[in-house]
Amino acid sequence: MTNTTYEQLGDLKRRSILGAIPAKWRLQNPIPQADELRDVTGAYIQQFLTPQEIEITETDAAGITEQTSSGSWTAVEVAEAFCHRAALAHQLVNCLHEVFFDAAIEDAKRLDAYFAEHKKPIGPLHGLPISLKDQFHVKGVETTMGYIGWIGTFQGKKGDPRRATFESELVKELRNLGAVLYCKTSVPATLMAGETVNNIISYTWNPKNRLLSSGGSSGGEGALIALKGSPGGFGTDIGGSIRIPAVFNGVFGIRPSSGRMPYEGAANSIDGQSLILSVVGPLATTARSLTLLFKAVLSQQPWYHDPLVLELPWRTDVEERTRALIRKSADGSPSLAFAIMRHDGMVRPHPPIARAVEIVEQTLKRLGHKVIEWKPPAHQIGIDIFGRVCVADGGADIAHHLGLSGEPKSLQCIVGEGIPHMSALEIAALNVEKRQYQKLYMDYWNSTAEVTGTGRPVDGVICPCAPHAAVIPHKYAHVGYTAFVNLLDYTSVVFPVTQADKKVDVPELKDDFLSEVDKIVHEQYDPDAYDGAPAGLQIVGRRLEEEKMLTLADYISQEVSLHSDTPEGSVGADDAQSGAAKNAAVKDRKCQYCHQAFTSSSLGRHLDQFLFKKKPDGVHDVEEIRRIRSGITRRQARTSSGKRDTPERIIGKGQLDPYASDSGAKPRDGVRMMFNTPTWHATGVINDIPNPSQSHDVSSTSRFSTSQTRVPKPLPDYASRGASANNPDTMRALELALREVLDNIKAATSRMRPRLSPFDFDIQSQTFPSLCLQLLPPPPSLFATSPFPSPSSFPLQPPGVEHVEIIRQALRAKIDQWQSDQLSTDSMSNSQSGRPSIGLDANMIARSAQQHEDISLRHLELAFKHWASLPSDTRRDAWQLEITRAFAREMEKRKSLDDQLARVQQEANQLRAQVERLGSCQWPREFALFPPDTLPLPRDVARDLDTKESKISPDSSRWDYDNVVAKWKRVVMHDKSMGRVGVGHSSPVLDDYGTADSKRVGDDSGSMSRSRILQPPAGMSPPAPSPIQTGGPSASSSQQTSPYLPHDATRSPNAGPQAKRPRLMNGHHSAAAPEGSNSPSISQTAGTSKPWNPQQSLTVSNLTGPSGPTPPPSSSGP
Repeated sequence: MTNTTYEQLGDLKRRSILGAIPAKWRLQNPIPQADELRDVTGAYIQQFLTPQEIEITETDAAGITEQTSSGSWTAVEVAEAFCHRAALAHQLVNCLHEVFFDAAIEDAKRLDAYFAEHKKPIGPLHGLPISLKDQFHVKGVETTMGYIGWIGTFQGKKGDPRRATFESELVKELRNLGAVLYCKTSVPATLMAGETVNNIISYTWNPKNRLLSSGGSSGGEGALIALKGSPGGFGTDIGGSIRIPAVFNGVFGIRPSSGRMPYEGAANSIDGQSLILSVVGPLATTARSLTLLFKAVLSQQPWYHDPLVLELPWRTDVEERTRALIRKSADGSPSLAFAIMRHDGMVRPHPPIARAVEIVEQTLKRLGHKVIEWKPPAHQIGIDIFGRVCVADGGADIAHHLGLSGEPKSLQCIVGEGIPHMSALEIAALNVEKRQYQKLYMDYWNSTAEVTGTGRPVDGVICPCAPHAAVIPHKYAHVGYTAFVNLLDYTSVVFPVTQADKKVDVPELKDDFLSEVDKIVHEQYDPDAYDGAPAGLQIVGRRLEEEKMLTLADYISQEVSLHSDTPEGSVGADDAQSGAAKNAAVKDRKCQYCHQAFTSSSLGRHLDQFLFKKKPDGVHDVEEIRRIRSGITRRQARTSSGKRDTPERIIGKGQLDPYASDSGAKPRDGVRMMFNTPTWHATGVINDIPNPSQSHDVSSTSRFSTSQTRVPKPLPDYASRGASANNPDTMRALELALREVLDNIKAATSRMRPRLSPFDFDIQSQTFPSLCLQLLPPPPSLFATSPFPSPSSFPLQPPGVEHVEIIRQALRAKIDQWQSDQLSTDSMSNSQSGRPSIGLDANMIARSAQQHEDISLRHLELAFKHWASLPSDTRRDAWQLEITRAFAREMEKRKSLDDQLARVQQEANQLRAQVERLGSCQWPREFALFPPDTLPLPRDVARDLDTKESKISPDSSRWDYDNVVAKWKRVVMHDKSMGRVGVGHSSPVLDDYGTADSKRVGDDSGSMSRSRILQPPAGMSPPAPSPIQTGGPSASSSQQTSPYLPHDATRSPNAGPQAKRPRLMNGHHSAAAPEGSNSPSISQTAGTSKPWNPQQSLTVSNLTGPSGPTPPPSSSGP
């Protein structure tokens, strides 16, 4: 055939498609050019429809089936509405290959007759119009799949009796479910392209921006559904062919794992290759519609009709379990974890996509979910495998079908020409590579269980589907964001997020690129051309997790749409300030009053400030601004303190009792949460303790529900000894003691964070001699005159076979220690968070440890075989080289530790200054006079503390509460005796001491510095300490300084409470000093006291001992 012939055949087919559209539905006036009218969705296409047609077609698939199954809408009126809108959509963007509206109306009439007779729907999709990608065979309808050579044939075979009589398995099942089939949508010839273009309908355009592509290869489906010409349809996906059109057109789509949906009887490209299977999946306007379609097809038990479908019905238990995790998260208990992949290591996404990632990430964090960075095995490896799979046959299949008509291959096709096909051995080797990469990725996914905090690996990965929002024709250069999912056979669901906005998504200036393709894609970004294009993402789950991913996609998309829409610019315009364009925003907007230049979002904030000014400036029209900005949703900044009166702030003024329940409120189980309210956990100020001098009706004033009413308990002996239970000084001392204990425990346990790997080096990159040096200790006699190795140390000469078993034991010892640390941390996190241990964490840790051991021992075996194969001279030289490398590594490590120490010291100094500034408004006065000092415990002691006694018990021998309370009682009494305004002296007992403190500081003389306010009276100043105490030249390097006070070497010893107060936990002290004694002899004894020994008993003893300023004796007694 000549080129003219294929062009004529294509033109004839194109005209026949238009001819199948009824004359009453054909557009009479020319369509505006794309540069004049980009978006033809919404109001533009609605002008050609009746109000009833708009109502029907604007309803999603789930809503339509509710109406048709109840008899509210007839199948005929629904079918006619969608046939009309589909006809309009094709005339606007070229999205249809086959039109069979008349047959659809007849099918709808039969459905209505069935409903009228039986008073029930024929199936869950009763009367629902469904569109199909032009791969599925429908009786009486042609299938071309974009090939000119298939016109008038059955998949290119002339005279085949199956032409116009055969139906694909999916088509049969949809008919059984009550669906109405009415059109087939456009695809690119070959199917192997990210844009939909062929010689029949030319190019399928994006209805949201007709300068851009609708994607491929299910591009017709994506465009038709975006124009609401179909409530849902089915496409196929081998490298992104469902997800790319879905994300380009702003609709939902799912790529399920192979074996869930029936593919039997559908046409395909490169049919027969099984390295990466093409899969069938639905596209729709909502996530719940995807679920409806997916669930309905599975209800037909397709595994009895397609040999490749797994016998795996819809798992309602998985769906409900996922919804339970969502509900649990909504209640404030983090139970879901997600990973964010910002780029795939090869190509960075354009600003609109980067902003979409930022919007979803912030939404997940706002909802309280754990979000981690996704850093998987190199995607370049996977994409290389994918590329070789696509050309395994050398392009023979595509060349054959193109050759039937002589038509040329489109430039967008990713399959090259003139490539030799692979042999059977090469294909087998490629399959092994794919399997190994899948295992590598699986292991990485499993490893995330160590960092999610849920006891499970991440529940889903959020990432782009493409580096761009839609694509400029002929510019699709990278399919890596979707193809890796096909290679791994994972589940992926696409959901819309936002739209490109040229005013927000400005180009970034950069000269560092991940690859040459990255540079090309970056240079192709044109903010004006992409303006208005949908920008969505995909959530990727593991194999066969369709129920879970559909549920999560529905949840996330709803949260994004509810909380990210703003009238300014595109969705989430405010978030763009923290997104990709935050450093390059162009000030292209001007205030109409003062004519200052602003960005699109900062202009809104500029105008908002005049709404709250007490006096107008005479330039800005406040009333006009209020009218314009009245509908704007203003979100509080993440760092905002929320300057609103809260229950804790108001109680001191006598305006509100936070413990009094609202009489009209419905009781709830559990604690009443006060959102945006500063609590003592966050601020360090305990200001909502009930007044013990006031009697409360528990039934009406409890913060808990009636089912969880707190019954007042008598104070323990250590709290009430020698004093009334209502003594405010005792209550205050109890509070301070509790704060001190909790601070110490928090400081101790916060250090227990084991590594994610048993090794602090990449074990698979080590040679056998380097493993000896990394894992074995040096010989004990290394620095002796005549050194010699021990049986367990590394040798002085090149290692041999005798060291293999020693290294093997060292490897296992490290892995066992790592496993033990992980189990201890897991047990600690469960006990601290109040979650019961369910055993999954331990199993996951055990499997991870086993994987580490298998990999390590296998590498050890291979490394030794290589080492043994080397000549002795080569081994000697290599041994010397490894020793030199080990020395260099230690030098680098020391340099790194020195730098880290310098940074930590600098941060510590800054934190001391910050704590000093915050102390006056957040600390109790007593803590300012005698600063508490947490004591981080060694790892083994902290672990023992948590595992053996995780609860604070008054009866514990580990804690000497009498001395703790007595110490703070003396502090409270001294503060009271000096006439200071504080909780110990206030009336009523629980006045808002945080407010009182702030007032007290503000009411003092202006000339009095804050440092003076925090000073104790002269009589309380400790005597001049010895050089050992003041940190002089002879001071011990291990001596610690309280982090609660700024470090000032020039400060006088008598200038305030410089010396550190006695530690809460200590293992050894010298003899206790008498109360109130601060004689030089006692202080000198303290300076030379024996350092704390973690191996000794952990008891709170001698808290009035001489390790710091002694609290004053109480005049009234505890």
